[in-house]
Amino acid sequence: MIEPKLNRSSFAQGSFFQIYENEDFILEKLFITKEIIENQQIEHPVIENCFFEKVIFEENSFNRLEITDCIFVDCDFSNCDFNASMIHRVKFDNCKMIGTNFIGSHLGNVTFTDCLMNYANLSDSKLKTIVFNNCIMDDSDIVESSLSKTIFTACSLNQANLFQTNLNKINFSTCEFNTLDCRQEDIKGCMFNHVQIIYLARKFLNIQVS
Repeated sequence: MIEPKLNRSSFAQGSFFQIYENEDFILEKLFITKEIIENQQIEHPVIENCFFEKVIFEENSFNRLEITDCIFVDCDFSNCDFNASMIHRVKFDNCKMIGTNFIGSHLGNVTFTDCLMNYANLSDSKLKTIVFNNCIMDDSDIVESSLSKTIFTACSLNQANLFQTNLNKINFSTCEFNTLDCRQEDIKGCMFNHVQIIYLARKFLNIQVS
């Protein structure tokens, strides 16, 4: 995992709306806190070397968003559309991402910690060197995606949809789910705990384990 390359001492405190001061919609080297950004539509915004704290992004559409070397703490991205985004060397800590759309995105060296990600959609995406740590991902979608060096630790994945995503070498043993939407061939090479194995045996083999 490559950490975000940030130099907090070089940041100026600013506003997200400074992105409109640049005709290419570039925002960089800012510390932004306690701001509300809602109902904005920007094509291909670029955010680099920024730290966001307690910022609310609500109902925004940032198609082809690029984020590099940023940290988001206690932020809310509920129902935002980040279709076809590029997200690299980014940390999301205690963020709310209910219904956030990342369809068709590329994520690399990204950490999600203590995030609320119900109904988040990461389908048709490429995820490489990603950590989901203690996240609630119930009813989320990661369909027809590529997962490489992806770690799920102590996550809730109940009714998550992982259909047609190769999950080889993914360790789900510390996670929790009652149901999981996936194919038998998708989970080949996965690691599960004994409770999960009982559920999967019933689901795919119609085996009753007492």
